[in-house]
Amino acid sequence: MAIALRQPHKSWYRHFWYAERSPHHALVDRVLIFGIVALSFLAGATTLTHRHGGATANRPIVTQPAR
Repeated sequence: MAIALRQPHKSWYRHFWYAERSPHHALVDRVLIFGIVALSFLAGATTLTHRHGGATANRPIVTQPAR
């Protein structure tokens, strides 16, 4: 092995990857993933809106005085 001369025993990998986790950790993971996905959608929508200018891209803004 060029990276490490001595690799951990395979049971260590099995224990690490398949270890039982508490429901609290799973909930925290899901909340973090949901937050990352929600923020990425928000950033994408903001970028698209800014890039394409929305529905009023080529129309001038016309203000009318109050009567």
